[in-house]
Amino acid sequence: MESAGYHYDHTKNRCVFGHQVVTSGYVFKNEFYPFLLELYTKEDDCGNENLVFRTKVEIAIDILKKAIAFHKPSIVLIDSWYCTQDIIQFLDDNGVDYIIASKSNRLFTLRGKEEKINEFTNRIRATEIVIKDNYEYQVKSVSAHFNDFGTKRLVFVRRRKIGDHFFSAWNTLITNLDDVSNETLINLYAKRFSIDIFHKEAKQHLGLGKSQLRKRRGVVRHLHLVAAAYCLLKLAAWLKRGWKNLSVGERIRNIKEYFERNTLIKTINKNKKNLVGAINQLFT
Repeated sequence: MESAGYHYDHTKNRCVFGHQVVTSGYVFKNEFYPFLLELYTKEDDCGNENLVFRTKVEIAIDILKKAIAFHKPSIVLIDSWYCTQDIIQFLDDNGVDYIIASKSNRLFTLRGKEEKINEFTNRIRATEIVIKDNYEYQVKSVSAHFNDFGTKRLVFVRRRKIGDHFFSAWNTLITNLDDVSNETLINLYAKRFSIDIFHKEAKQHLGLGKSQLRKRRGVVRHLHLVAAAYCLLKLAAWLKRGWKNLSVGERIRNIKEYFERNTLIKTINKNKKNLVGAINQLFT
C-alpha cells in the first residue's frame, strides 16, 4: 500500500499503521470546510514511489501559500506540531495573524531570564478568570522573546469544569495578536478543534478511514472526494430549511432516501406498462 507506514497516533499514544494526512480548512460561522488534504510520505518510501520528499512543515507551508492565494485567512490556527520557525516566519512575512499551540519544552526569555515553558507554568500565580461553556479558564498572558522568531505574545491557559476541584494541565499559545483580550484568544483558538470533528465525522460517515486502495494516486483522489462530499453536506444545511440542526449522518440518510425514492418512482413511471404486464403474467 503506497505511502502507508507507521505513524504516531496521539489518541492511542502509540504508532499505528496507515496514511498520515496534513489537513487544512476554513472555519466560517463556526462550521469547518476542508480546503486541502495532503498525503505525507516518509523519506524512505519516496524513492520507491518516485516522489520528492517533503517534510510535514514544508507541506503545511505549501498549503498556506495556496490558501493565501485562494482567500487570505483572517487568522491562522495551528496545533503544536507545526509551531516552527519556518511557519511563523512565513506568516509574519505575509502579514497573517495567527494563534499557534506550543510544545511545553520550548525556551523563551522573560525580563532578561531564559525560561522553559513547563518550568514557568509551575510558578504561575496571578491569572485572569474566563468562564466559557460550563468551563472555568485560568489565563496568563506575557510578552516573551524567542531566539528563533522574536518577541511574541505568550498565553498560558488551563481549564476545569465548573464544580470540579482540579484544573487540567497548562496549554500554551503563541500569537502575534496583541490588541485582543485573553477571552477572545480562547474563543478564537477553540475553532481549531472543529478539524477534529471533521476527522471524526468523515471517518464515521464518509469512509475516510476505510480506504483500502493500494496506489497513492487512488488514496489522494479518495481524500479529495471525501473533502468535497463533506463540503457539499455542509452547504446543504445552508440551502435546505431545517437541515442546520441535523448531524452529518442524518443529512446523508436524508439524501440517500431522497434519491432512492425518486429513482424508484421515475423507474416505475417510465416502465409502468411493462411493469404491470410483468406483474400480471407473474400472478396469472
